Amino acid sequence: MIKKTNKGLYTRLIKGVSANAYGQAITVLTQLVSVPLFIHYWGMVSFGEWLILSALPTYLAMSDFGIGAIASNRMVTKNAQNDNKDVISTFHSLIAFNLVMSSLIFIFVLFLFGIMNISDNIGISTIDRLEVTHIVLVLTIQVLFGMQVNVLCAAYRSLDKYAEGTFLSHTTRLTEWLFAIGALIIGGGILSFAIAGLFGRIVGYLVMYMRLINTSKSFSLSIKDANFGIIKEMIKPGLAFMSFPLGLALSIQGMTLVIGSVLGAVAVAQFNVLRTLSRIIVQMVTMVNQAIWPEITKAFALLDYKLMKKLYIGASRYALYIGFICVFALILVDDFLFSLWLGDDFVYSVHLFYLLLGAALLNINSQSSWLVLMATNNHNRFSIIFLFTSFCSVIFAWLLFPIAGLEAAAIAIVLAESFILFFSVVEANKVIQSSLQRYVMDVFNLRLKY
Repeated sequence: MIKKTNKGLYTRLIKGVSANAYGQAITVLTQLVSVPLFIHYWGMVSFGEWLILSALPTYLAMSDFGIGAIASNRMVTKNAQNDNKDVISTFHSLIAFNLVMSSLIFIFVLFLFGIMNISDNIGISTIDRLEVTHIVLVLTIQVLFGMQVNVLCAAYRSLDKYAEGTFLSHTTRLTEWLFAIGALIIGGGILSFAIAGLFGRIVGYLVMYMRLINTSKSFSLSIKDANFGIIKEMIKPGLAFMSFPLGLALSIQGMTLVIGSVLGAVAVAQFNVLRTLSRIIVQMVTMVNQAIWPEITKAFALLDYKLMKKLYIGASRYALYIGFICVFALILVDDFLFSLWLGDDFVYSVHLFYLLLGAALLNINSQSSWLVLMATNNHNRFSIIFLFTSFCSVIFAWLLFPIAGLEAAAIAIVLAESFILFFSVVEANKVIQSSLQRYVMDVFNLRLKY
């Protein structure tokens, strides 16, 4: 029985990692292909205005206040405990919450762009005010549909079909991109491009929903079993969950703004190029951790601490090994990579790059601990520390710039990641009922048997 369970677990993990790798490939493809097409068909001015307009609604995706992630955990937990009634009630509650939030957001955006001429304040010069309003409203609807796609992904997770839900979600992204690029190639402007993308997202959403219904007819689009008590119960951990995207925004965008204000645009460009390359490691580990997430949630629901520990230690070892291999490889070929990517004229600080690689290494080794905390909804205390540490790192970098220059930013990030790693490991081991000392022994003892 145990062998069958392990086989099923490993199969789900392999499928989950493959689905995440597929998503990464789509991201790389769309980014590499889109830019030259935008410039060719629209020119730099329209391309720049599209970037400005498309950035405006992206922050609306945070308007679910983290409840989507918490509801997903709850549905996986209740399904593992054979409480199908609560699974469906949570599903309906999440739909109801998103519908209310989506309506409020749409009304707010409509009101904001209806009474204010925002175009002049954000650098839009070639598109008239009415068309800007139409574009932003279409993009807003697209973001709101994305929230509903996440609701379906939560249902797939609860059915032990994380890989299928993730694959279909990424395919939806690819579909909307193909529709939008098709509109671009046949001569469409920004509004046509946005409408085509929205249409592609709706098509992808309908395919996901029909597939879900074929798998389990219980997941109908309804709010009849919505429960305000469940929503209320999820708000606190949901708000705590929001600390993670906010903290990451502080660490990445916040640090960029501070570097720009103190050291200028050239320093910003140098820093972000080096950080982008160093964070390739992070993406490789995140693909695996996202696949492990629902398995830890399920094990926690069944009080299977042995399996939780096995998954946690496995994720930690993977991060450690992959991290050191990738860091060593990047150090060996950094000059060649930068020359191939950006040409021989790009000048960078080797010390800055090494510091950022160190920060990435620390980050991926703390990710498995974040995973345990977030997958079990035990992240409240850690989320506060994470947000506060991210804020302090930006302040510390600003104070250190006169002494260390651009490397101050990397030093601040390394210190912040070190503290986050220690605190997250301590908190995660409390959840799996282990100790810091035992965790270190388990990660480095390759002969350990479970």
